[in-house]
Amino acid sequence: MANTYPITFEDKNLLSKVKLGNDVYYVKDADLRAIVTQFGSAADQNVAASIGEAVPGLATGIQVYEYVNQRTADVTGAMHFVKGTRAAQTKPAAGDVVIEGVIEYVYDGEAWQQLGDEGTWVPKTRTIAGLDLQDNITVAELKSALSLAALAYANTASATVTDYATGITGADYKPAGTVTADVGDTPTAATLTREAYKPAGSVTGSVVPTGDVSLSADADGF
Repeated sequence: MANTYPITFEDKNLLSKVKLGNDVYYVKDADLRAIVTQFGSAADQNVAASIGEAVPGLATGIQVYEYVNQRTADVTGAMHFVKGTRAAQTKPAAGDVVIEGVIEYVYDGEAWQQLGDEGTWVPKTRTIAGLDLQDNITVAELKSALSLAALAYANTASATVTDYATGITGADYKPAGTVTADVGDTPTAATLTREAYKPAGSVTGSVVPTGDVSLSADADGF
């Protein structure tokens, strides 16, 4: 029968010595009682039949070992980080994870597959217009950081420009090239007002007349 600990010895008939024949033997029960009274509640427990939520008693080392193996049997294929590159893994196992630079690779049992890219993460220390990414950036914070004036919020803008081109005087201009005109099927007479115009250049070549020439005689036969 299990005892209840700690044990108290008040009002108990205690055996401190015994006499056998002419010899008296002293039993050092006081020392034993001092040790026994230090026992905790674990001394009042028996070995548990198994490990479970409603199973009383103390578990043994063997029971703990078997229980842990049973509970972790389903996670044998879980991913776990290994040191070194893919090339350094001479006997990789399914679930092995390595990092090369910023790229993560996982071994699927036959080949290495890219798992993720640490370089795609934006650090919180990165800033936008001087605002870090530790928390959400509000519209007011962004407006203030960009120093936006009233024109940034207008859909249209207008201005009057006067007397911005000054100090321009007349200049002589002599066009070059030829001018042609197409008056269509119904020509319209053009009027040219004489101005001080002197064509430049020269005309060279020979003229050969064609056609008949007729002469008429006067009264004297000439």
